[in-house]
Amino acid sequence: MLTRTYVRALTTLFATGGLLATTTLTWAQDAAGPAYVTFRIHQVKPDQTAAWESLMKERRDAENAAGRPFRRVFQRIRGPGSGYLILHADANVGDIELADVDISPSWGERIGDTLDSTVVLTVQMYPELTANLDRWLTEDTDMMQLRIRTNAAGRTQEYHDWQANELIPALTEAGTSIRGGRVVLGGDNRTWVRMSIVEDWAALTETNPVFESRDFQRVITAGEEMTGASQNLLYRYRPDLSYVNPP
Repeated sequence: MLTRTYVRALTTLFATGGLLATTTLTWAQDAAGPAYVTFRIHQVKPDQTAAWESLMKERRDAENAAGRPFRRVFQRIRGPGSGYLILHADANVGDIELADVDISPSWGERIGDTLDSTVVLTVQMYPELTANLDRWLTEDTDMMQLRIRTNAAGRTQEYHDWQANELIPALTEAGTSIRGGRVVLGGDNRTWVRMSIVEDWAALTETNPVFESRDFQRVITAGEEMTGASQNLLYRYRPDLSYVNPP
């Protein structure tokens, strides 16, 4: 079960809520426009996981039939097992209700009865904050790490530049598949989200020369000095609750 401490930590991390004013920054934009991904972090009541998963299958089928690009569901490990993460794409900021999906009018009420808590974040993804992007949404993965960081006040541009110019090149060299972006709806716009694919349990502990180097440790230390709050979450992929349509 989700601890009160964990709920408070998430609440503090995403405290501002609502549509936030977006700071003008100088990082690159995708030529086709920014991509938005909604993160739904659910804590399901421990005795309601079967009901919740059944409702997720209804939603999966409805969204797939409506032609949505993907809906990927993950279940938390290294923490409460009734914690879930849902990822889906949005065409526009705030397009999170999916009103055009053909689903029972009572679905929302029924899903609400299964939940202890929900955090909904819309994240603007940036191409310069990715590594080995060709693997994203094209192959299944056993696990996914979610790193959530809030940079210190006044250091948003600096934190972006550190990721783009130092962290992501190092992760690219290490062979890490990662995608990152910044929260624009549902939380503090100084909050950044990075998703990384984990092949299996062995990959979590195997030695990588890049990660062992002094240069990489220097990069990590520089990032930590700009970070005000952080969360590290580990999930396993649930293909039975998910779908991915070819691009």
